[in-house]
Amino acid sequence: MPTPVPLHELVRVAGRRWSVEESFQTSKALAGLDEHQVRLWHSWKRWVTLAMPAHAFLTVTAARERIQHVTPRRVDPDHLPRHPAPVHHANPTTGP
Repeated sequence: MPTPVPLHELVRVAGRRWSVEESFQTSKALAGLDEHQVRLWHSWKRWVTLAMPAHAFLTVTAARERIQHVTPRRVDPDHLPRHPAPVHHANPTTGP
């Protein structure tokens, strides 16, 4: 008979599953994890062996870039100062 598990432990494990699923989705999109046409076990294993380190490299590189180049906060356009834009009128005789 299985040992009872507390609810908080089940929630923790379920939360972990989400991050694993996100990693697989990212690997599929960025590293081509899902682009192999599986015919043999050996070819699939080689493909995954290359795709997963490629995903790890891209993840680490992106994290380092975020740390080194902190992106500025988004500016809400409603809080920007309002200055009238200069108006350029075309002169009908000489052109714009």
